[in-house]
Amino acid sequence: MPGHKKNLPRLSRPLTKLKSHYDAIVVGSGYGASIAASRLARAGKRVCILERGEERWPGEYPEDTLKCASEIQFNGEHGHEGKKTGLYEIHKNKDQWAFVACG
Repeated sequence: MPGHKKNLPRLSRPLTKLKSHYDAIVVGSGYGASIAASRLARAGKRVCILERGEERWPGEYPEDTLKCASEIQFNGEHGHEGKKTGLYEIHKNKDQWAFVACG
């Protein structure tokens, strides 16, 4: 990617590094989840944060429409299409559509 920075420190770890036991598992890393994970860790608990998607740093996000299009996943009556770790997700249901950011 243009602007891609190599050797950035990564917070995420591969699935092979998961341990068999944690004191707490936090799903997501949004504001509320990150506060909960931080407080649990500071209390000495072993915490696992599960997040969908890929870790990205500034300069690693798509920079044009074509690259953004490759990051769209679609869920509808015929199942899932697209990259499961894509940044954008569209859900099409009978009565409504939802556009969700997955970053």
